[in-house]
Amino acid sequence: MATLSRCRGVVARQLQLRAAWARCLSQSQPVWNDQANSGGDKKADGGAAVGDEEGTAAADTGEDLTALLKAKEEDIAALTKEMQDNRMRALADKENLRKAKDNEISNAKDFGISKFSKDLLLVADTVDLAIQHAPMDEINKEVPQGSPPPAAKVMYEGLLSINTIMQKTFAKHGLNTIRPEVGTELDPHTMQAMFQLKVEGQEPGTVAVVQQVGYKLNSRVLRPSMVGVVEK
Repeated sequence: MATLSRCRGVVARQLQLRAAWARCLSQSQPVWNDQANSGGDKKADGGAAVGDEEGTAAADTGEDLTALLKAKEEDIAALTKEMQDNRMRALADKENLRKAKDNEISNAKDFGISKFSKDLLLVADTVDLAIQHAPMDEINKEVPQGSPPPAAKVMYEGLLSINTIMQKTFAKHGLNTIRPEVGTELDPHTMQAMFQLKVEGQEPGTVAVVQQVGYKLNSRVLRPSMVGVVEK
């Protein structure tokens, strides 16, 4: 607002100076004519001299006004450019603020449940560990026809169902497992090498065993996979 007021004041002063210049030029011409037409050679010469002086003064005044007007026009141009620059900066700041706000909303939507998800990983690890250490001999034991299945088999199938439902629920909310295949190259962004071991016929530096699966929440690694790699 202060810049706009300054610009209006400069324009008003410019108009006043133009009006004063016009009045000065219009008044100088009659005075010169009256003195030039007065009686007698001496008076005529004197009037001509006065007219020349006043004409010179008017010309000087006109040049001064022209220079002043030019300076004011340059000031107006500078103020106009300053106002345009300020407007562009304000628009850029507004756009940056909007983008930052959108990013905050997106991050809150995508990663707002990260703490809750980390707490659920303990449950998922427990179920996964129970499945890995299930007594497969007892589960696969044959029973006479018509006899109930072994209790270990019933428990094992229940754990598999729980794990399937849990993983589907995780995926629904953007939480997915990172389960690298044995023999794949170590990815430092999604895996963490816990130990090394010798494995015949396998490339050094590749995954030899998966000790604990990792998890990713949308695009962010919530927990890397804990793996053992082949010794180099």
